[in-house]
Amino acid sequence: MTDNKPTNIAVRVELADGEGASSDQTVACRLYLHDRRLGCGPPAALCAERTGTIPKGEAFVMISFTPDMNATHSGKKWDEMLGPEMYAALDISNSTVTYDGGPLFGIQPGDADLVLKVKSK
Repeated sequence: MTDNKPTNIAVRVELADGEGASSDQTVACRLYLHDRRLGCGPPAALCAERTGTIPKGEAFVMISFTPDMNATHSGKKWDEMLGPEMYAALDISNSTVTYDGGPLFGIQPGDADLVLKVKSK
């Protein structure tokens, strides 16, 4: 079990090509909590959601999450888990961007990068 409760998770969401967006891009992200010791077992618990915008001409946006530390995965809170971990995933249906790689796993307190690309029409 761990007492290292994250209070803020910052994710840098950037476009894969590194060039500025040709128009504003909506980025809807979700932060999930899970016990990695359970492997691919029960679905992870949603602990935060945020939507940001990559402005026209820019290549990234910082999205800051404040996770709900009362969320449970398999009936256990963060500080009751043997291997607590978080991951950021894109809510593709509410975003104008999509993955260039995939979700961002293994997030701990601090910053992480999620690389995306504009959806093709």
